[in-house]
Amino acid sequence: MTASATNPPQVRSRPLTAGQQGMLLQTAVSGPVALNVPTAVHLTGALDVPALQRALDCIAERHDVLRTTFPATEPSSLEPDRLPAQLVHPAIPVPLPVVDLQPVPAAERQSAARSIIEAEAARPFDVAGEPGFKVMLLRLSDDEHVLFWLTSHLVCDGWSKSVFARELSALYTAHITGATADIPKLSVDFGDYVTEARNRPRIATDLAYWREQLRGVADQPPLLAAEETDNPPGSAREIQIPSVGVSRSQLLELAQRTGSTEFIVLHAAFAAAMGTTLDRQDLIVNTPQGDRPTADFEHLIGFFVNVLPIRSRIEPTTTFTALIGQVREELIDALDHADAPIAEIAAQLAADHAGRIGPLTHLSFAYDNLPAADLSLHALSAAPWPIDRADTRYPFELHLRPSNQMIACRATYRADQLTDTTAHHLLDRFQAVLTAALSEPDAPLSQLPSSALHDNRQPASQMASDDLTPTEQRLAEVWTELLGSDDIKSDSHFFNIGGSSLLAALLVAAIREAFAAQIHPRDLYQAPTLRTLAALIDNHTEPTTPVQH
Repeated sequence: MTASATNPPQVRSRPLTAGQQGMLLQTAVSGPVALNVPTAVHLTGALDVPALQRALDCIAERHDVLRTTFPATEPSSLEPDRLPAQLVHPAIPVPLPVVDLQPVPAAERQSAARSIIEAEAARPFDVAGEPGFKVMLLRLSDDEHVLFWLTSHLVCDGWSKSVFARELSALYTAHITGATADIPKLSVDFGDYVTEARNRPRIATDLAYWREQLRGVADQPPLLAAEETDNPPGSAREIQIPSVGVSRSQLLELAQRTGSTEFIVLHAAFAAAMGTTLDRQDLIVNTPQGDRPTADFEHLIGFFVNVLPIRSRIEPTTTFTALIGQVREELIDALDHADAPIAEIAAQLAADHAGRIGPLTHLSFAYDNLPAADLSLHALSAAPWPIDRADTRYPFELHLRPSNQMIACRATYRADQLTDTTAHHLLDRFQAVLTAALSEPDAPLSQLPSSALHDNRQPASQMASDDLTPTEQRLAEVWTELLGSDDIKSDSHFFNIGGSSLLAALLVAAIREAFAAQIHPRDLYQAPTLRTLAALIDNHTEPTTPVQH
């Protein structure tokens, strides 16, 4: 498809990448909001809005993928050729609407800002008519703003978020100070990646590998049978915990002993946990893989991700150490055959099995150890602004991220397919299996903690108060004093049982007094349940005895 008289002047057309095709196919199941990648920061100080506008315009001019639309075609099949191309539009100023919340009473402004941001974060892109990049500025006072931007997964991956933050920081500072922005000159654009990806000579060979590797998968029963819930189609939820309960030093020690990596050890633990919990000895765990072919592409914003369906056999007599070796070999082979896009792998599987792909797309595991870049705007203080919206493209996804000596965790799940109890149970089993496997890696998998998905035991997140840790018990007392309720459980969500931004500030003060822990209000949005907040307190407190009242 080439540009023609049917397109406006200067509009360029290019094919979709296989990754973009896969994302569009997933929206047919998950809904278009699954494409949304929202981010917001709380800015304190004298913001120069014209300088911000110029910085945003420069970024959009540098990265043509942010000026791209996708003609509307119903992604109703797994045939990549039936999907639309992408149109690149000329650079124009980035719309920067400013929402002035100063007329709102001061005590209600942050709540109003949250409501506006949550609504925008949940509003799907019109991918046919608008680029996958939009920005909004909310003014709380003369020296307090919230900068919100939303990108589509069709044009942005995890690495790109850091590229955007670095460039916005450098360009804004340059416009303020008059200095030259410290950003690299781009020698390639996203179109070069499209061409490079489509011309890879190994795709046919790699597809043949995956046809053999996935033999029999299409006829397997679901890993996660859909459950009846009251949530509308496409609903997604999120569970966040600041630590999975093991240290990075434990992971590194076992990784070094087994000649593997942190990622491989964690992937093996996830496979073992899902296998024992779901009573399956053969399962697929999808894992995203960065696909930037050379260093030149590392400076681009775009979607450069393929997904590798890693197949594991969870034999009860296998040791965890042996499973690590198996996962390592499977991953090495998968990387050797990574030119085959997941969309084409799925299409091939469907073509071979009368439209069936089995549990190919039920589970996902990601370890986010990408280089992070925080927004740093000249003379401004910037802090993350929490957004309470989960985006998930699989029934159950586990996202882990190294954080100092901890491994932070975010699990997302399709709330229209899984109940909250099931999702918490899956996460609890992962934590239990990981802890046990690191303690005795040479023991058979049959000796790992085992709990069927629908047995009569409650998941750890719903245990009675008698099973609360000392920190959780003391924290529950603080919550009771603030909220006037004694029905506090480990999975109680502060903002769902009467908490507010004002009470959040009071809670932070009470925590600092009771535990000598330097907790900040923003932490409550990252760890809003009793259990996750108690874990965060334990990781921010020097060994000491809490103050008694």
